[in-house]
Amino acid sequence: MTYLPTLLAAGGRGVAVPYAATITPDLSAPLNLVGALTGPATIANVTPASGQGRLVLVFQQDATGGRALTWGSLYRNAPQPGQAANALDAIEFIWNGSAWVTGAADVATAGGGGSTPAWWSSLTLGSGATAAQIATNTTAIRQQIDAAAATTMIGMQFQDGTGGYLAGATAPGGGEVRLPAGVIAVTNLILGHRVALVGQGWGTVLYQASASTGPVVRNRRDSTGHAAYCQVRDLTIHGNADGQTAANDGILWQGDTTFTYTSTLDEDWDIHCLIQNVQIIRCKGSGLHTQGSGENQARGFFIRSCDGIGLWAEGYDSWFSDFSIAHSGLQGLKADGDSNRFANGKVWYSGRITAGSGHGYHLTLDTGELTNCEAQDNTACGFLFDFAHNLACAGLKADSNSRNSPGAYPGFDLYGCGFVTIAGASASNRYNASGPTSANNQPQTVALRHRNGDGANDIGLTAGTGVWGTVTAISGDSVRDTSYIRVNGTVMP
Repeated sequence: MTYLPTLLAAGGRGVAVPYAATITPDLSAPLNLVGALTGPATIANVTPASGQGRLVLVFQQDATGGRALTWGSLYRNAPQPGQAANALDAIEFIWNGSAWVTGAADVATAGGGGSTPAWWSSLTLGSGATAAQIATNTTAIRQQIDAAAATTMIGMQFQDGTGGYLAGATAPGGGEVRLPAGVIAVTNLILGHRVALVGQGWGTVLYQASASTGPVVRNRRDSTGHAAYCQVRDLTIHGNADGQTAANDGILWQGDTTFTYTSTLDEDWDIHCLIQNVQIIRCKGSGLHTQGSGENQARGFFIRSCDGIGLWAEGYDSWFSDFSIAHSGLQGLKADGDSNRFANGKVWYSGRITAGSGHGYHLTLDTGELTNCEAQDNTACGFLFDFAHNLACAGLKADSNSRNSPGAYPGFDLYGCGFVTIAGASASNRYNASGPTSANNQPQTVALRHRNGDGANDIGLTAGTGVWGTVTAISGDSVRDTSYIRVNGTVMP
């Protein structure tokens, strides 16, 4: 089943199909509005003439309700529409070349309707599921992923490897696998090409079984094929760190610079994966990890209490926005991949396991952007620019970092950097490290350290007087070189 936005996405073209004991879908339009169900009905088999097709059937029960459907043999895993009186439901199908498939059905309700996909009944909810139940859960979801990945998109144009396009080329994949609310214990899930894994909000929890190997969710990248355009939306991933021996990531998007159109029959070698409205907690490794070719997007996400790096952007050319990363074992955010962009984020209480690695942001990339981001209460630097180059940064806030080692780490630390611009930044202390109020307990005593061959940087920041004392403008061991540095409006000599 599908939500109203999917109905609208059908292209705004719909046809009315009258109720009858046998209902034959009309493929002249992707959206079929079936007359009120006044009795049971059989849905007749239909086959798209062009070998491609998308079909959305909208049903409404009459005032009595309870009108069941009998599906033709070409409709795979088709659920019953909502059975309540006057219930309104929509069921979406994609033609995979031999059958109409739903992948995994959505649930949509109007007037109290709604029904549950049949395959959900095979799931055992709860983190205490047995090994057999975990295996069943994992297999059931993988089967839905495979069904979505088996669909075929026809009539799109893809690069032929020489800059031209192949008219009418086909590519596999294109469907959503929807999960119910509740805790679902699994081992590892591998997404096929253009498959989206979608929950019912953060109350849908994918809980990694103890002694698992590999990320909770990743895109396929193995001898059976590569997957791009994958999505994870509207759910929670729980890594069950205490039950793992391997440093498993929560989500791993893995690209490959050898991608061509022949790998996926899609447009280029970037993988274009997406996460949105996702919470990732308690992973033994990193919460979110990207590698290799990118063009990925992550927005509206919360990563908490992962033993490794909260967000590890090892891949390149991606966007990360509207995030909060807390209580990471190592760095909160580490960016090694070039040309990444970060906006509207807060990283706090990093270094829970290894204090010396607890930088809020550890940036080693060449080319990128960092805007409107805050580092608060991390055990090491707020922002460590480590041999970073060609970065544009604005609106940064370093607050009360160096939490476990007062005075050891500055708010902003540039080491071997060049052509880094930092504008509109500030460093202050709102909290003391521990114990009584005194200068000795002040955590972040220095706003900026600039050292080891830095050059051609342009830095403008304020060093504030917080509750626990004044932050020194610049470290005594800093070297200005050819950089232009202004603190509180004063140009540093």
